[in-house]
Amino acid sequence: MNNITFTYNQEAALAAGQSAFINESGAYVVTILEAKYVTSSGGAESIEFSVETDDRKKANYLNVYCMKKDGTTNQYGINTLNAIMGCAGVQQLTTKMINAHTHIAPELTNKRVGLVLQKTLKTKTNGLDTYSLDIILPFIAQTRQTLDE
Repeated sequence: MNNITFTYNQEAALAAGQSAFINESGAYVVTILEAKYVTSSGGAESIEFSVETDDRKKANYLNVYCMKKDGTTNQYGINTLNAIMGCAGVQQLTTKMINAHTHIAPELTNKRVGLVLQKTLKTKTNGLDTYSLDIILPFIAQTRQTLDE
């Protein structure tokens, strides 16, 4: 008796070696999966975005820092957050507690927005290479134009 453990799936075979994550700089139309309020270990406050493209590529830990660790506002982050809100058609953000450690901005969940992301190469303290993605410019998903355009 043969016990079949796998059945060939051509789509899965063609996807071998491809990442399920956004890993290059570029302009992406995404759906916001979560916009989470985060405070860093140093005290800086951000909204951390988890997003997904239409072809299911994800990006996590996209932080927009709105408050510096000294308690002053980060105007670049405030401007970026307002641009994301404008491009998504959101007028205000509230806080919803998911659990004791997670608070989100529910108004941004499932909103489509365009993001120009820049890949920044880094070296970890252990000497290994890594990267992060930074939000450079939000744009309107439907028109691919910025709010200024």
